[in-house]
Amino acid sequence: MRHYTNLSFILAVGHIMPDADLSGSCPYQPKFRPTVNCLFPGRCLEIISLFSEWLQTRMEVTVIPREAENVWNYPSLDDDPSTNAIAITQGGAVDTTCTFWQEDPNINDVIYTDPVYQLDLVFIVKKQTKTIDIFSTFEVFTPTVWGVCLATFFVNAFAFAMVSITEQRLSGAGVKMRDVVDSVWKVVCMQLRMAVDRPNREITETTSGKILFIEFNLFQTFLLTSLYSGLLLSFLLYETNKLPFEDGNEAVNLIASGRYKLLLLRENDVADRIRFSQLPMMNKLRDALEVNPPTRINSSEAAIGLISAGTHVAIDFVDSELVMVAKSQCNLIWVPSRLPRIPIRFMLNKNATRLRKALNNAIAANLQFILRTFQKYLDPDFRPYSIRDNCIAEELEPKSRLNLAKVSGIFALLCVCLLGSVI
Repeated sequence: MRHYTNLSFILAVGHIMPDADLSGSCPYQPKFRPTVNCLFPGRCLEIISLFSEWLQTRMEVTVIPREAENVWNYPSLDDDPSTNAIAITQGGAVDTTCTFWQEDPNINDVIYTDPVYQLDLVFIVKKQTKTIDIFSTFEVFTPTVWGVCLATFFVNAFAFAMVSITEQRLSGAGVKMRDVVDSVWKVVCMQLRMAVDRPNREITETTSGKILFIEFNLFQTFLLTSLYSGLLLSFLLYETNKLPFEDGNEAVNLIASGRYKLLLLRENDVADRIRFSQLPMMNKLRDALEVNPPTRINSSEAAIGLISAGTHVAIDFVDSELVMVAKSQCNLIWVPSRLPRIPIRFMLNKNATRLRKALNNAIAANLQFILRTFQKYLDPDFRPYSIRDNCIAEELEPKSRLNLAKVSGIFALLCVCLLGSVI
């Protein structure tokens, strides 16, 4: 049951919200529900609107002027306290603000709701297109698989030789080394030429020889070569962008080696987490930054320029403005750090205890809606900027045709064989 029909609260809304649709389709005055012209008004606006209806409360909206600066930063002496989200919440001018916060014991005169969602820390980096070398043709299989294929070939060659020796002894003829070598040579011929090209004159007289012949042609010269042919076609025709690293630990190793420099935004919670966190990966990152100091900058736009150059990597929360701007660039991606997720909450004035209880009940009752809303805004394909169409067009461009570099490994083997035969 909802017992908050006589509850009202004042909500502060700021226009500088990284998850709103900044392409110009949303009007300056905030909309609390998606419309035809404003599909993405913002996560908090959608969620708080649902909460207000579910609780049957009256909500008064205070709009922070669009030209205001440092709306969501920690308040400082240079900031206008009437346009800073933390300051107006502390002072009681509003009960809460339409954004989500990480619980911070250093901020006084505020209280927090239960967690609304949990965020990942991610690394933002330039896409790495896989380079082509003369051995690209053989990278369809890993070296381990190639080693197993070679080992099975030798096992089969040895088995054929043993069967040949056994047949000669059973027939009463002496064992001739030439016949053994000829048997092994036939294995090489079958490996290089499919079984249909070799008539039944290769089949031996004994049952064991026939079984061995069928096994070799089925497995070694048919299944493996067919699998390789199919994978090779996919590998060459549908190349994909490769992640420069798989997780945060690999990113830290690359920073320590000097491959990347770490970008840190000033007035950002991530810098404090790197400084004080006792997680093993953060300890490694601090050690890496002693060898390779970070680059500190003031704006997301400046960060994007350095990341796009391929020399820097940044770390931030998946809902940050930096990640949103990065997703609008076709050549940038974000890679999960695999660190524990961080809970985010509503921040309220310390006297808004009744509102906190109401919001906690609303959070617990509407978890599925909250999850769907966050998934919509944090989807990798969601880009709030107008450049989105350009990225889609780029992704649909056809892949390049096969060139000499992509198949040069085959010609390299040809040259080696020709030189060997000449010698």
